[in-house]
Amino acid sequence: MATPIDIHTPIKSDDPANSSSAISVRGLSVRYGDRLALDNVNVDIGWGTIVGVIGPNGAGKSTFLKAILGVVPHRDVSLLIGGKPQSVGRKQIAYVPQREEVHWDFPVTVEDVALMGSYGRLGLLGRPSTKDRELARWALDQVGMLDRHHTQIAELSGGQQQRVFLARALVQQGRILILDEPLNGVDASTEETILHLLDDFRKSGGTVLMATHDLDIAARVSDDLCCINRTIIAFGPTAQVFTPQVLARTYGGKIMHTHGQHDIIIGENGSVGVNPQHVHEHPQLIPNGGVETKDKAET
Repeated sequence: MATPIDIHTPIKSDDPANSSSAISVRGLSVRYGDRLALDNVNVDIGWGTIVGVIGPNGAGKSTFLKAILGVVPHRDVSLLIGGKPQSVGRKQIAYVPQREEVHWDFPVTVEDVALMGSYGRLGLLGRPSTKDRELARWALDQVGMLDRHHTQIAELSGGQQQRVFLARALVQQGRILILDEPLNGVDASTEETILHLLDDFRKSGGTVLMATHDLDIAARVSDDLCCINRTIIAFGPTAQVFTPQVLARTYGGKIMHTHGQHDIIIGENGSVGVNPQHVHEHPQLIPNGGVETKDKAET
């Protein structure tokens, strides 16, 4: 059973072995005023993998992603990206924020938004080149939005807007792709497009971190799962981590709906089961075939 890393010594940025990790974190803690959002997070994430970040609302999933990006203050941390200090290594990261964090009424076109992915390379005074525009149009074509490149972003549906922001991330050309709830409120076609692109990105050697509330998709597409509830409850291969015991410890005794296919029921005493009418459909996703168990969560 994969468990959180308990190594608390700083990572040396000049250690060649660290280049095998896309992201290495030791001792990450984040506070918002008096509230401790993350406590002593330790994890190593490799290259060429999709990592699903799961946990209840308010558990620190978005904070974890933003700390890796360097946009929230943190303390007592050693954080390397591609074997380099965060301040340097974060240039390798492309980011897709939650839709709720974006001002969609800003007067820009679809192509303008995709081109924003090149701004990190251009600097404040740089202007997009012909090559940058070709890259933006290639990215829009990848997400099925090239024919809307002159459309105002505010005129698109939620799923279309999410496709455009994924195109912007592709233009950034990072080796690490971080997405915060990218499938919230999108249609089935957009979901399929996004997941296909993430799989291609992983196959090319890139690393994906995707926070999601959709446990069904997390279990289906993730190579590894990172279960968070103010700290890392468990991290490792999905087949080992996606267990009733770990889910009970992560979610603390709640009822969860996994994309309408499975109802995972976690009792306050740690008992876990699924809606009986769904057990025969995908029993491999719930260990023991969804049979209720009273075993407590593993520590």
